[in-house]
Amino acid sequence: MPTNVTRRTREEWVSLLDEMKTSGLTQVEWCKSRGINPKSMMTMKSRIEKEGKRTPGKAKNPQKSAAGTSKFVQLPEAPQDKARANTKPAVTITIKEGIIEVGIHP
Repeated sequence: MPTNVTRRTREEWVSLLDEMKTSGLTQVEWCKSRGINPKSMMTMKSRIEKEGKRTPGKAKNPQKSAAGTSKFVQLPEAPQDKARANTKPAVTITIKEGIIEVGIHP
């Protein structure tokens, strides 16, 4: 039983996967050069790739995709125009159970 176990965060695994992909080495060669169990790397690679295919509402961390590039941005509130105060919005966005619906109203 190994006594020297290194725990890594998801972000660390993503970084390691990116490094491995650009190394020019096979997965086994790269893992051996870094002292990482190739089976552990395969397991994490599979998990991270599956997370990237999930619907947005199902991700463990909805602020980051598998590549770590997605972000939520808070939009400023539009100034109120009294002439348009009683009209319907031009676009509505509804998010429910991981499904995003966009409605465009003329």
